Amino acid sequence: MPVKAKATYESVRDAVNQLEMEGKEVNPTNVLNLTGGSRSTVYKFLSQLQDEDTKRQIKKPLPELEDLINEQSTAIITSLYEICKHRAEEVVLTEYETMKKRFADLQKTAEHMDLIEEKYQLKAQNFELQELKLKTENQELKEQNKILKDQVQTLKEQITALNKIINKQ
Repeated sequence: MPVKAKATYESVRDAVNQLEMEGKEVNPTNVLNLTGGSRSTVYKFLSQLQDEDTKRQIKKPLPELEDLINEQSTAIITSLYEICKHRAEEVVLTEYETMKKRFADLQKTAEHMDLIEEKYQLKAQNFELQELKLKTENQELKEQNKILKDQVQTLKEQITALNKIINKQ
């Protein structure tokens, strides 16, 4: 009597794959013909494969549900994008208006500072002119003072000479 081959989980799985590829019905008899072994072992491994396949099918989303989820996700993402874009535009516009106002305020301040600078430059020029005028007047007064000192000296000398003449007489 020939020795029967022992069916393994892997051999049963390979037999199922082969039958599916050949388009043949997957049943215990066809699998047993490919793997050999006992009918109870083949039934046990077929049952395990069916349980695993069922678990995979449960975990795998339905194509229609997957399409619906993709559509809804896309719609939500698009909506969120539009909301964020609109909010960002509002923020940018608000900041632009704020910066525009600040720039206008800075321009006014700069113009005011320019006017103040011009005013003080004119005052500085005026003080320089006054200083020059006072220096000129001071120089003129010094010259007049020298002339007066010279005249006083001359008068002193004349008085001294007159006193000598008077005292001699």
